[in-house]
Amino acid sequence: MEVQFRHLNPIVLHDLRKFHPGAYARLDAHKEDFLLGVIRSNMERGKREGLYRQELDVEVMSRFRLESMMVLFDVDLFPPDRFSLVRASQEVLEHFLYGLATPLGRERIERYRKVADEGLKTT
Repeated sequence: MEVQFRHLNPIVLHDLRKFHPGAYARLDAHKEDFLLGVIRSNMERGKREGLYRQELDVEVMSRFRLESMMVLFDVDLFPPDRFSLVRASQEVLEHFLYGLATPLGRERIERYRKVADEGLKTT
């Protein structure tokens, strides 16, 4: 995700919504049709594997996650000259994941963070 977000400019979505509403509507449809399904599937799998809490309401939290990703592209809330899209995305994702995770899930998050941190040190 970091690699992809590093090359995104949040102003693109702002301009797309403002100047190309038809294209933005297609993006919005893709968000609902595809991205929401990917997030929902991840949460269902995480519950099955014991990584996410069983009482988790997948429908509510998958929609919340989708919109929490999109809010980072709001240039009024997160001006690009003050906020790094990559860093803000990491913060929001970690906050979200720790809220979903079981103790086993938290261990997995920590393991992935350690691997990611090691990878950043070598680049």
